[in-house]
Amino acid sequence: MNFVLVPFPATASLDHMNGDISGRIDGTIQRSGNQLIVGFRTLSRLGIRWPEAGTPPERRSGLWEFTCFECFIGLGDADTYIETNLSPAGHWQAFEFEAYRDVAVPSQTVRVAGQSVIDTTMNTSSNNQYRINCTIDIEHPRFVTSDWHIAPTTVLEDLEGQLHYYALSHSGGRPDFHLAATRTLVLPLSD
Repeated sequence: MNFVLVPFPATASLDHMNGDISGRIDGTIQRSGNQLIVGFRTLSRLGIRWPEAGTPPERRSGLWEFTCFECFIGLGDADTYIETNLSPAGHWQAFEFEAYRDVAVPSQTVRVAGQSVIDTTMNTSSNNQYRINCTIDIEHPRFVTSDWHIAPTTVLEDLEGQLHYYALSHSGGRPDFHLAATRTLVLPLSD
């Protein structure tokens, strides 16, 4: 399944801030059993602060405070959901929530595997691409036997340190990826 993310209106997309940068973020997402296979792509990395890989990839908190790709995975009408954070530096984190913005508990039943970051920088900004691909293994008992309601999201940090928020859709007066209403992609158990 393909998706395209849109910027939160109040934080203006990067393409409105700088003529040589594209604010477009798109990707693909699919389910294979208990695995979520996701790929994100930006059409340019100019003007965006990208975390550099300096240490071996590991679990880290606070990734969403910088450039970060995310997936929120819910169970439809249930309050329980999972948040995964994927850094271009290769680090990752997964949290479980029992209710909206309840205490974030690092998940012991979700792992990110096979994460790869691909930079295909070309000479012209219109051809620059930056991709992050990974497989998210979900062994949480409630998720193994349920349809998944997904919200792929992205936080981009510009060179001045301002954060820009991208999602399938936005509601409310501030960016809020935790809202169940944002989890609009449905991946059935049978896929």
